[in-house]
Amino acid sequence: MTEEMKTIRLMEDAHTGDDIVSLVYETRDYNKFVTFKENREPDHVGRIAGNMVEFGAIQKPIVVTIHQDYPGKLVTVDGWNSFNARMQLKLPIPYIVLNKATPREMTALNLVSRNWNSRNYINFYASLGYPDYLIFQNLLNEYDFTCRSMEYILRLSTTEDRGKQGKSVNHHALQRGRFKCKDPIRSREILNFLMKVKEIEGGRSSVHKADKFVAAIVRLFNHKGFDPERAIKKMELAPSKIVKQVDATGYINMMEDIYNYRSQKNDLISFMSIKFQ
Repeated sequence: MTEEMKTIRLMEDAHTGDDIVSLVYETRDYNKFVTFKENREPDHVGRIAGNMVEFGAIQKPIVVTIHQDYPGKLVTVDGWNSFNARMQLKLPIPYIVLNKATPREMTALNLVSRNWNSRNYINFYASLGYPDYLIFQNLLNEYDFTCRSMEYILRLSTTEDRGKQGKSVNHHALQRGRFKCKDPIRSREILNFLMKVKEIEGGRSSVHKADKFVAAIVRLFNHKGFDPERAIKKMELAPSKIVKQVDATGYINMMEDIYNYRSQKNDLISFMSIKFQ
């Protein structure tokens, strides 16, 4: 038995009567490992490495497969962060081999373990050519907004649909590759509006990219009585009124105050009376 690949039998000598369906291998040859190009970049290697130093490296194997697109390599399906942490610390790599796994199985494992964030799922499905995710990814790269804000803008809604267990149906759809952009052209109008707000702020604050402000603007855009051009002109007249608020309702009140700035009494509007979608 070589140091390169040492076989560790799970529950060795423990006569459980169960079948052994996989073996754990161990190696110090880091060069034999890659991951699917669709996988996320390792994003919390330092934290994992720190925990290993403080508490010891738990012998939890990573999951790999053999894939025709990566000849001569072991493709990491689960545990890419752990692999990089172990390599950083010059520790051996324990691993098990999953037969004929694909990027799909990689995503399924991350759905269960919840290691991926929204951006990871967006990048993954965009890499597979999903049109709505390509739009999502491109707009995230073009505009500096959080995934949550961009999701509101692309769905043209801030409503969080909930399933029977109270979990977000919208986020579940995003993870499963079922996210849909309602109206990309309308969404870009909202994004351009927010960019104009950024110009008016002039670096004084970053209200334009606050999730709750974005939510308020999405709600206002859903009402036919809201005139974006009027809103921008009034903000240009009173930029000091653009200030951070506690919640979306506060931002709607702020926009109402700005919208009515220097307006005649018969031209005033109450946004709080609007029935939002």
